[in-house]
Amino acid sequence: MIILDVVHKDLYSAWEYTLAENLEDFKNDIGEITQAIKTTTLVRVPTILFFQIQRVKYYLELGF
Repeated sequence: MIILDVVHKDLYSAWEYTLAENLEDFKNDIGEITQAIKTTTLVRVPTILFFQIQRVKYYLELGF
């Protein structure tokens, strides 16, 4: 299942963001905070591919 965020306005933009996502404040194996890029690659496309559209975000520090 691939999760697409509606904050990107359309499905194509959300798909592109999902394929290469910038991660700020990423903690590496030795505990350092750095920037990283998370990439997703489809090696084989399955017969059925599910997409979940994320429409709601919960902010723990704000309580909603």
